[in-house]
Amino acid sequence: MRSLPHTVASRWRQARRPGLVALSVLCAASVAAAEPDTKANAETLFNELSETEQQRAAATRSEQAPLPSSSPASASAPTRAPAEASTPPTTPTTATATAGGPSTLEPTAAKESAFTFDLLPIADAQARAAGDTQRRLSLHLLGAVLPSLRGFEVAGVFNVERDGVDGAQLAGAFNFAGATVEGVQLAGSVNFAGGDFAGLQAATSLNVVGGGALRPALQAAGGLNVVGGAWRGAQLAGGLNYAAASSGAQVAGGLNIAGSAAGAQVAGGLNIASDVSGAQLAGALNIASVLSGAQLAGAVNIAGSVSGAQLAGGLNIAGHVSGLQLAPFNLATGEVDGAQVGVLNLASNASAAIGILSVMWAGRWELEASGAETGLSSLSVRNAARYTHSIVRVGAGNKRGTPRLYSFGYGLGAQIALAESFGVDLDGIAQSIVEPPSRTSTTSWHTLRTAGLGTARALATWQVFSWLGIYAGPTYNALISRSLSFDHFRLVGRDTALDNTRGHLAVYLWPGVEAGIRIRLH
Repeated sequence: MRSLPHTVASRWRQARRPGLVALSVLCAASVAAAEPDTKANAETLFNELSETEQQRAAATRSEQAPLPSSSPASASAPTRAPAEASTPPTTPTTATATAGGPSTLEPTAAKESAFTFDLLPIADAQARAAGDTQRRLSLHLLGAVLPSLRGFEVAGVFNVERDGVDGAQLAGAFNFAGATVEGVQLAGSVNFAGGDFAGLQAATSLNVVGGGALRPALQAAGGLNVVGGAWRGAQLAGGLNYAAASSGAQVAGGLNIAGSAAGAQVAGGLNIASDVSGAQLAGALNIASVLSGAQLAGAVNIAGSVSGAQLAGGLNIAGHVSGLQLAPFNLATGEVDGAQVGVLNLASNASAAIGILSVMWAGRWELEASGAETGLSSLSVRNAARYTHSIVRVGAGNKRGTPRLYSFGYGLGAQIALAESFGVDLDGIAQSIVEPPSRTSTTSWHTLRTAGLGTARALATWQVFSWLGIYAGPTYNALISRSLSFDHFRLVGRDTALDNTRGHLAVYLWPGVEAGIRIRLH
């Protein structure tokens, strides 16, 4: 039998490929089992040959290029022959070498590009295939469709990110982000953010945010701003602002619309909101379902309920009002816990109504019959709110030996309750006095003798029953006339008489007294 060293050396020289090393070791082990007395020599030789083979394998790997692999299992298998390793990969891979072992191939990880410049539009699929899934600084001659942006992007026409943007998009035409945007979108025409937004959107035509505002933000558009969620900050538009909910300011040349608005809506035309906590200012019309704040309009304010003030150049309309309505025409279908001030005030009832004509259809309606020192007997209808009242009056009377005079007028006043049944009324009544032509007179209706009579009254009132009251008190009167003489009136006394000889206008002033009864109708 041949010696063990000779046998092992012969086997090892035949191991031209690393794959035969295992076979050589197996043969050597079998020989060692047959010749126990040479086992120590075999182990020494094996160690020497192993070290030599490892050195040669390391040198070979450093000279050869990394080889592709079609299966991750190759990471643990011995290196194959060049013919076997030339199969093209099915996915993008990169070669990595492990210490003391063969090269392995792994899928390419997503990478971040510091700077890119694209002459031609690049699509999302191309970017993902190249592992270009996020960019820092990206310049496009025309535009690009990319996975996401974390930095700064400029395009001559368009920027499109399928996911989010953390940075700035600047485009000649439009910017698009499929998810959240934190930063700036500036476009010549349209900006779109599919998710939430924080920062600035500015476009000549349209800004759209699918979600809401992460932090206070700004939209500025020459045409429209649209927010699908809750917006915090400001919307500035030449045409229309829309937000499902707005907390801040909406300023538009035409129209502002918000589901709820906490802040201000300012429009050249129209403001519409379901719930307003703040102010609506419009050149034409403000509409709110619930208002807590103020409505100011050049023409009309409309609100379901108001806690604050409505000020309009034309008309205020509301349901329940807790505050003030100020306009030529005020209408409240419910009660007004406050005041209506205008030419015409209409309400179910009010704390105070001040105007030429005020009607509280659910207030107190009373009929008055009274007499005064002037000789005129009057019949009046008194409509009272909680603290104010209005009076419509007609009367007739004459001094013995003079023609009968007729009067009609309107008054406003306030009542002060001193006790359950006692109070004081302070009011003023303006009346027109007319002397109609007699059957034998040559005076026509075109040349009637008329005068104006103003009366200030301070009356003590006593509510005798729930339906009946009496009143009496001093008055002060002013008569202004071009044709009626002071002698036409039966007077208690005269304070002074002034004559304006230039205009043939006589002014008479005197104190008086008035008393009457009051019957409650409603």
